[in-house]
Amino acid sequence: MFNQVEIDSVDQYHWRNQRQILKTQIKNFCVSNDIESIPELTPESIANSTKEKIVFMWLFDLIGDYNSWQKLNDVCRQFGKILLVITDNIINFDDLEFVKIFSYPELLGVTANTKYSCQVTDFAPKKLYNCFIQRVDSPRQSWFYFLYHHDLLDKGHVSFLLKQLVSYSTLTGKDLFDFIHDKYSLYQLPHFELAYQKLKNQVPYRNFDEDHNLLPLILDSKYSLILETYATEDNCNQWCFTEKLLRSLQFPTFNLPFIQQGGITVLQSLGFKLNLHLDHIDMLTWQERQQKLLQILIDDTVDYDKNMLYNISKHNQELLQSWKTQYQKSDFFDNFYNKAMQI
Repeated sequence: MFNQVEIDSVDQYHWRNQRQILKTQIKNFCVSNDIESIPELTPESIANSTKEKIVFMWLFDLIGDYNSWQKLNDVCRQFGKILLVITDNIINFDDLEFVKIFSYPELLGVTANTKYSCQVTDFAPKKLYNCFIQRVDSPRQSWFYFLYHHDLLDKGHVSFLLKQLVSYSTLTGKDLFDFIHDKYSLYQLPHFELAYQKLKNQVPYRNFDEDHNLLPLILDSKYSLILETYATEDNCNQWCFTEKLLRSLQFPTFNLPFIQQGGITVLQSLGFKLNLHLDHIDMLTWQERQQKLLQILIDDTVDYDKNMLYNISKHNQELLQSWKTQYQKSDFFDNFYNKAMQI
């Protein structure tokens, strides 16, 4: 599936285990009630199902847009199926006749982790920021170029590891770096071409010791520059937040979230608190959001308020922990179970 082995931070094993528990819980329900639980959602998996009702659980990845669900609805109609989708995405569109989507933002609580707890006196960051880039594409490569262009690489804990899906490219290391630079014509911008020439023999890049634990590096940073997987998916009616963002929101660092258009508003509507005022960039294009966040890092004019940062991080920790407590209750999925049985 990927072009190279993933490097995991120690906390990732926790949320992955939690996610697997949830999937097993839903699968057991399906087995007990003559419903098919499918591991992959395609028109073929719907058509080939031997059951009338099909359940798919979609976590930590952006679900399709409304048009894609309309197409799956047509497949369900053709083959006499009902598709029920459980997701942690926040969605803003209606169910279709044969496709029912159940949005449970509480499932983001899988990222709640007591390892993130700290006291106000515990942190005194030595680095300006952190930015961990494992999976790469052209927007993320442009971030790497900008960090070099503005002499920021040495000021932060930064990685750029060139991981990607094999469906994107089977290349690794410098070969993938070259491929992205050429395929997406990044060389047309002189400052990108200069950054490419300076960095091409340094990738994969990491300027800190790898011990499979990002938590101390975050705590050692004034800012966290978070490049979410789906940050450039603008004009959507569905939003996906992953552990990259949810981890950092629980730390006493100034968060610079490069996320989907409208994502700031969605996060706040869910109850999260941000420690920087970013509402003004929320509906800009992703290129404009990138420049606004970069400028905050370049200017570094934000006064460091240890107590404020701690209090906001604790609020976000407690919010996610409350969601985790909710979904761990035996009756959490009762609404889904009842509807699945009644359809």
